[in-house]
Amino acid sequence: MSQSTSVLRRNGFTFKQFFVAHDRCAMKVGTDGILLGAWAPVAGVKRCLDIGAGSGLLALMLAQRTR
Repeated sequence: MSQSTSVLRRNGFTFKQFFVAHDRCAMKVGTDGILLGAWAPVAGVKRCLDIGAGSGLLALMLAQRTR
C-alpha cells in the first residue's frame, strides 16, 4: 500500500477543502446531503443561504464548488 497525505477519519467526512466532524452532532452528514451538494447546479450563483438546515454541509459544498 502506498502512503497518502490524506487521513481517513471515522468521526466525519473529509472533502477537498474542508472537514465536517459529526460525532457529537444530532444532524449527521449522510449520503443524501453529499449527493445533493454534488448535484446542485451552481452556474451563475453569486450567493447561497443555508440557515438552520442541519450541519451546513450544502453551503460548504456549494462554496467550495464556486471558488
